[in-house]
Amino acid sequence: MNGNNFVGTSDAMLATRFQAVAAVRDLSNVDMARTLEVSAPAVTKWLRTGRIGRIHLIEFCDAYAIDLKWMLTGLGEMQASANDSLVLLPAIPLNRAEVIDGGLIACTTDAEAGRLAYHRQNDNPTFVIQITDTSMAPGLLPGSFLFFEKVISDADLAVGSIVAVALSGRQELFIRRLEEPFIGKRLFAPDNQKHPSIDGDTAQVLGVCVECRSRPS
Repeated sequence: MNGNNFVGTSDAMLATRFQAVAAVRDLSNVDMARTLEVSAPAVTKWLRTGRIGRIHLIEFCDAYAIDLKWMLTGLGEMQASANDSLVLLPAIPLNRAEVIDGGLIACTTDAEAGRLAYHRQNDNPTFVIQITDTSMAPGLLPGSFLFFEKVISDADLAVGSIVAVALSGRQELFIRRLEEPFIGKRLFAPDNQKHPSIDGDTAQVLGVCVECRSRPS
C-alpha cells in the first residue's frame, strides 16, 4: 500500500509535485513549515518521499492555491481555479459500512480503502463505498468504487439506478439496482441472482450512484 494512502497516487508522484510547487513558488522548507504550522523536517519528508497525511495535503493545497486534482493525478493545472469543487472522500468498504442515526454511513473500523478525489456537482452529501461482495457482478466487481449522492426526494431515483439501501432496524448496507416489477411496487435487486433481492417496502434508500470507478491496478 502507498504510504500516503491515496488511491491511485504513488509517493513518488506526490514528491515530484511537491518539489514543483516549491520551485515555482520559490518556497523554502522553513517557509512551508511556518505557513502550515508543522516542523521543517516534516516538510523535508514530504518533498523527499511524498508521504503526507490527507489533512496536511488539503491544508497545503489550500495554503498555496494548488489544484488538488493536479496534486493527486498531475492532470489539469497546478493553480486552483476560483470555483474548484474537488474534495477528498473516504472510501468505505461495503463489508465495514455501518448505517447509524437514520442514514449516516460510517466505517466500523479505521480501515478505509483510501481517499478518492471527487468533483462535487451540487451541495448534496456524497459518500463512497468500495464493493466487497459479488452482488452486482459481473458488471461491478469487488474492489470497484461507487460514488453516491444522498437521496433528497423520489425524483432523484429512476428505474435501473444503482442505490445504497438499508433495512429497517439493521445496520448493514446493501448495493442493489432499483426495479419496478409493476406500477407502484419497488424492488431492489442484485445483478447477481445468487444474492437476495430486497422488498422496497422494507428498505430505506440512502444514496443513488452517480459515478463508478474500477480500482487502479
